Order: sequence, then C-alpha cells, then structure tokens
Amino acid sequence: MGISPLRAGFFAVFGLCRPAAAGVTVGADQTFGSGNYRSTKVHATVDLSEELYLSPSYSQYRSDYSSGTRRGIGARLGSDARLLGWGLEGNHQPKVDGYQRSSFGGDLSYFLVPQDETFGWGLTGAELGVALTRTMHSDEFSAAGPRVSGRRPPGPPRVETFSIGQTDFGVFGTVKFRHAWLSGGLTKSHYDKTLDLGDARVIQALELSGLEGIVQGFPDLGWDLKLTWRTFPGVRPHVSWARTTFRLGDPPSDGLGLGGAVEAGRFTLKTSWERYIQAGAPKLDYFSLGTSVNF
Repeated sequence: MGISPLRAGFFAVFGLCRPAAAGVTVGADQTFGSGNYRSTKVHATVDLSEELYLSPSYSQYRSDYSSGTRRGIGARLGSDARLLGWGLEGNHQPKVDGYQRSSFGGDLSYFLVPQDETFGWGLTGAELGVALTRTMHSDEFSAAGPRVSGRRPPGPPRVETFSIGQTDFGVFGTVKFRHAWLSGGLTKSHYDKTLDLGDARVIQALELSGLEGIVQGFPDLGWDLKLTWRTFPGVRPHVSWARTTFRLGDPPSDGLGLGGAVEAGRFTLKTSWERYIQAGAPKLDYFSLGTSVNF
C-alpha cells in the first residue's frame, strides 16, 4: 500500500532523491519481533546511467502466524531526472500453506522543487507522485470461523482455489529542507470480488507502507507519515505513524515507529523500533537493524 516496499526502503536510506553516481549499492535488513517474528531483506541498486537504476530484492519472513517461511523476490526499474521520476516494479511470493501472490505496479512523480536548487526557508526539495499496483492473491484454504487473536485461522481445503485481484491507488509526497524532511502517502484498495466474512482468509503476508513488520488483513484505506531530521553530521533520526482500515469488519490498526540512520563514509547503518496496535489482537513490537554500502 502507498509507496511500494521497494521504493519506501530505497527512500528510507537515501532521502528524497538518489545519490549522484552511486554506482552500486547493496544492503541487508534484519527484523525481529513479537510472536517469534523474524525477517531478512537483501537488496541492491545498480545505476544504469545518470538517471536510470535497477533495484532487485529478496525477502523472507516467518512467525507464529505464518505457517512456514514465506519468501519473495522483486525488482524495480526506475528513473529520477531533474523534474520527473518514474518506476516500474514486480514482486512474486511462491505458495506457502496454500497462499501465493504476484504483483506489478508503477509510479510517477514530479519534483515541484528541482533537485539541484534551494528556495526560501531552506527548502531543498518537494515531490508529489501517484502510484498504481495490481496484486493477484490465490488461496487454497477457507477461513475457520471468527478471528482468533486478531487473525482468521485456516479451515478445510477449498474445492476450487480462491483467487482475487487487488488494485491499490496511491498518492505520495515529500517536502525536504536542509535539516529535515517530511514524507507521507495515502492508498485506497479495491477488490474485484466481494469478500465473504465467513469464508475468505485474510491476506497472509501484507506489507504496509510505513511499517517494517509483515501483518495480515484485507486493507481498505491507509495513510502514513514520516519525519526525518539531521542532528550531528551523518546522523538522521526519524519518527513515523501509519494507520490502516480493513475490510471484513476488522478494526483499524496503528503503527508507531522510532529509528535512525548513521552515514559513515560509504556505509549507512540504520535501526528502528515499531509497535503495531490493532483492537482484539496482541500488541506487536518489531526491532530492525540494517546496513548498506556504496561502491
């Protein structure tokens, strides 16, 4: 939802725009959390030209609620020119416990303040963009009754696999000053089938913009905000908030986060803590550590 996970992770490291002539950047992130949650993400960015880049990624996660280890691969092809930016990306998660998904999407952004100029009040950048993502879900199991600890457990296998398409419409923006920048996004989800309260399992691996942890649910409307600022040279703390409403009568959720990044030469180190809150389910905490290096 919102800015795609690849794009969100990319901007979390580099800010509003890509570093000039970075060449190759590789990184990894490790997250631990409640319910024996653990995830690993490995990503890279290769500059194909001064404006064009390619970003492949691999991720995996498991928890007490995941019924096995879920793995995913993805790639993003994008460009950031002086005034316009665009990106195309795809992701696939193979079948685990009867569930799999594939997605494809794109985004287009316009830099209201050119990236190489500075305006009044120390304004150094402003970006506004739109995004569209299509995701196909398939599930071989139905739901087994009502929610248990905020989730619907699997029931018996279906006679026919349940398939549903999800289309996410999003807008996002960033305003950047010399020592701070604010980013946010808004996403509305549409489904091409009616969701049956007593039959459909929720999405088993849901990645929400503004949240590191992977959760479950059929999202309806989501928005997120993130404030990042510079303190000492190379040190960038941040605070974040993400709220999501869901279908099937599930209560809304809130994700609150604190973290920071430290630049040391070619290396960037980052860490964060997040709490995920949803009525009727235990509060979940996520702790993340990550690093990237430019060549």
